Amino acid sequence: MGLRSLLQTIEQRLPWGLLGFLIGAMGIALAVYYGVRYPTPRLTLDLINEVNVLDVRQPVPDLRIAFRGEDVQKANLNLRVFSAKIENVGDLDILQSHYDKDDAFGLKFDSGKLIEARLVDSNSGYVRAQLNPRVVNDNIVQLSKVILERGKYFTLDILVLHSKEKIPDLILIGKIAGIDATPTTRMWLERGQPSFWSDTFSGRVLIQTTRLVAYFLAGVALIVGTVAVGSLIETGVSSARRRQRQRHATVFVDGRDPDDRAVAKALADVYTRLGREGLLALKEGLDDPKALKGALASYEFEEKQEQQPVEEFDPRMDLMIVRRHLSLGRRGLVTLLKLGALKKEGDVVVPLTGLKEALAELLAEGDRLPK
Repeated sequence: MGLRSLLQTIEQRLPWGLLGFLIGAMGIALAVYYGVRYPTPRLTLDLINEVNVLDVRQPVPDLRIAFRGEDVQKANLNLRVFSAKIENVGDLDILQSHYDKDDAFGLKFDSGKLIEARLVDSNSGYVRAQLNPRVVNDNIVQLSKVILERGKYFTLDILVLHSKEKIPDLILIGKIAGIDATPTTRMWLERGQPSFWSDTFSGRVLIQTTRLVAYFLAGVALIVGTVAVGSLIETGVSSARRRQRQRHATVFVDGRDPDDRAVAKALADVYTRLGREGLLALKEGLDDPKALKGALASYEFEEKQEQQPVEEFDPRMDLMIVRRHLSLGRRGLVTLLKLGALKKEGDVVVPLTGLKEALAELLAEGDRLPK
């Protein structure tokens, strides 16, 4: 099958109107979303790692671990390093004017004692130079109110001395215009165990939009590919059946008397094109005067269209489209008219001598006749 035929088959089978409507609706939805949606700032606070400085799982009588003169093990205390990542994942840059000037900006622990806070990573040289993390009391790390542009982040390592009975929680403190609250997540606990919904909806709005468009285009490509493969398979099966019918038709024609060869060849042509169902429909049409009259009208219309100059041809009346909408019986009758097996005499159509008999003989083979 040629590329043009394959494309025509895909064009006939795909619901292009529905696909066009869906693409248009998605475009309108995106336009409305980005036109109406108000951009907002958003921060995330992720605990990307937590590790104990010393991990003694069972008490050892002669072991003494001291920190600043205090026996950590005897006091049932633990030294723990928290790696906290703060990132601007919103739609706006956070400027210095966005911070509340009377409210400290930083991190607060609900228990334990802060020992040290260090900046260990950032994708902004400005943030590296200006953040200046400092421990101001036992539970607060204060940060400078830096400009944090979209997509910029920084990571702090914070050393905390706390009771083994409770692991401290931390929150982001300091009011920023447009941000009501910043929840704390423990990414290191979730690593390797992502939920279905977190995988599905992770990422910023632009990422989600890009993902939606990519999924939609992939779906369209999958539909087109499925239809194309199905068309190729169906065309291959149809071609194999057509060749089988053609071989059977050749045997049928060769077995006829020379005087009946013209009629046999016409029937063989109809059978090769339309199969056994086409022959059954043709048999009914030959006994129906209305069907014969309709077939004659179709035949005369096609003859008129084929005789028109190319510049006067109406593309809306393409013969392939016209023939595709004809019933099997009428298509068979039109084929016989073209091959001369049916003749017009006045206003009626009459078959050549022996046509009906040859058709009955061909149909008499029943299931032995390939479809």
